[in-house]
Amino acid sequence: MCTVTWWRSGEGVYGVLFNRDEQRTRPRSLPVAAFSDPGGTDFVCARDGAAGGTWLMGNAHGVCVGVLNHYEAAGVLPPGERSRGELPVLFAAARSVDDVEERLPGMSPERYAPFLLVAWDGLEERCWQWDGRALARRTPKCALLTTSSVRSSEVVAWRERRHAESAAEGEAERAGATGLEAPRWLERFHTDTAHADGAFNVLMARVDARTESVCRIVVDSVSVRYRHSRRPANPALADETFEAMVARY
Repeated sequence: MCTVTWWRSGEGVYGVLFNRDEQRTRPRSLPVAAFSDPGGTDFVCARDGAAGGTWLMGNAHGVCVGVLNHYEAAGVLPPGERSRGELPVLFAAARSVDDVEERLPGMSPERYAPFLLVAWDGLEERCWQWDGRALARRTPKCALLTTSSVRSSEVVAWRERRHAESAAEGEAERAGATGLEAPRWLERFHTDTAHADGAFNVLMARVDARTESVCRIVVDSVSVRYRHSRRPANPALADETFEAMVARY
């Protein structure tokens, strides 16, 4: 039930935007903060208010890792014995996308329900899927991954189409971009509510679930900056925004 996109502006600068969708009954996310892993690597992430895991992490080496539920494979499989929110932090010390891939076998994917894992560094991004049987590379159609537990194929197709339309509409804005912030069209995409059925929208809203937060990471040669906008249960209220950063090594 999440959506992640990414952008690059050259010289290793890149950003990730992540809409975290959750059940309305689940506790709210905890504000983003900086941490250190057992080996001393600094990283930054927001955390789930129930299980304590995360959906998006960025570390001082300039590596980001995110996880989404893989609903296409999850229907007939039992839930995992461990929370998928543990996964990004398992790679908190990774120095590159290659390093993430080298560490994958040691995470024992069979302990988790199906997932999509994506990692970024200053040069590239890479995605893998665990379908409950095999862990394999996955190639996204574009700089977008999105999932839905309801009418999955229809919802994914709608969001992919909206992403392409938004990118085309934003072409004229590219000349004014600073390179150190997300393109305005991409920010708009993450708050898109164009569909009459809220389940289809990137800023998702259903009776049982909704987009709980919108997170943004910007990575450059100096720092990893994380902005966590937590959406209130009452749509009439303003978002709560928290920020944290770690310096690059």
